[in-house]
Amino acid sequence: MLEPQGVLGFPEEAAPEAVPVNTLTGSMRLEREAEVARYRELFDAARTFALSPVDSLSVIRRRLKERRT
Repeated sequence: MLEPQGVLGFPEEAAPEAVPVNTLTGSMRLEREAEVARYRELFDAARTFALSPVDSLSVIRRRLKERRT
């Protein structure tokens, strides 16, 4: 199972963008532009569907309240 954590970018151009990926047996760091671009597209797409922090908190509170009743 691959589990990317996000795209790492740095303000200085000393280090290229990278995607750290954890696997069952270790971890790797993807640095090729095409690989990083693909993960950036996926994370950007996921961000468009994500709730705002305020809305996320509202959902969490509502779910907690439902569990208590």
